[in-house]
Amino acid sequence: MKVAKFGGSSVKDAVAMNRCADLICAQDALSVVVVSATKNTTNELELIAGTAKEGLVEDSLKLVDHLEKRHCEICSDIEDLPENKAFLGEILKEARVLVNEISKKKDYSKEDMDSLYCLGERMSSFLFTKLLQSKTKKKVILKDARRFIKTDSTFCAAVAQVDQISAAVAKELLPDLSSDSIIVTQGFIGTDEQGRNTTLGREGSDYSATLIGEAIGANEVQIWTDVAGVATFDPRLIDDTRFIGELSYEEASTLALLGAKVLYPKTLFPAKRKNIPVFVGSTLDPKAGGTRIHGNCERKTGPRGLSFLKNSEGNLLSLVGAELGDLDIPYKKVGESSVSQSFLVEDEKLDEALIELHKVVLSHY
Repeated sequence: MKVAKFGGSSVKDAVAMNRCADLICAQDALSVVVVSATKNTTNELELIAGTAKEGLVEDSLKLVDHLEKRHCEICSDIEDLPENKAFLGEILKEARVLVNEISKKKDYSKEDMDSLYCLGERMSSFLFTKLLQSKTKKKVILKDARRFIKTDSTFCAAVAQVDQISAAVAKELLPDLSSDSIIVTQGFIGTDEQGRNTTLGREGSDYSATLIGEAIGANEVQIWTDVAGVATFDPRLIDDTRFIGELSYEEASTLALLGAKVLYPKTLFPAKRKNIPVFVGSTLDPKAGGTRIHGNCERKTGPRGLSFLKNSEGNLLSLVGAELGDLDIPYKKVGESSVSQSFLVEDEKLDEALIELHKVVLSHY
């Protein structure tokens, strides 16, 4: 059994969703599909809340209308049925109720925000289910992740309750898992013990996928995004980056915790607990390969990647890899672990340091 997660840019419209559906149909062993909200939807929901907080009810409701229109356009491209658009409208009725509540109190809580956040994933997963049903002979079942992703009550940054998730998955998902079915569900969202909406934190859909993978005993979790794996550094900031063929759980987790953007920092914890390989690849170019993260990768000496994090101390640049040894780095070392060395760099030297440290990484390939 395999779990596949598709990020917001991978499900941004009907064309993108079709690419994802084709990837799924090409893999018989895919059992569960985890879908993020469509691109920019989470940001739009934040704008809706902020506008309502200012008391601008009409403006906020117009933003909800725009969100509904955009998703109905995707719906038209997938399956132009009035009842499907009506279902999207029913979901967004909840947004309109929240807009009025927020505007009256001229404030919103993190709990309010989590109830808004949930709407994005619920719409995208509904649309994706309809598309997938039209492309496969398998039974495609939409499941509400809030029924089995159980968390504490830390709204907007909820802590997953692994034992409760395992029990809920056994009840809600396992009976429907078979070679003839595909379950579609949402990333990022869950509920606490009182049944209130929660989220695992922004970009937390990767984490949802590995939590589900852990609970069903998956033999692989796939993270599909718009880049072909984990790179030696952010390709948007440096031109000569390379994608890394494989990483250990510790190396990949450390890269994420120290600022690399491809994976949510907690993603690999469930995978490591059950020794489930995680593959990161691109829906735009699935044949380009990707990064395989697992517990039995070849141990290579020297840095495998570079990460950047701006914190209260300043610019933190970190080299990540096994057996780093004594590296000749002309910057102040401020941290070290079994797979990382971190350096503090002044603003005026940042660009130069990024290039220099990335050259150190590339010299070990």
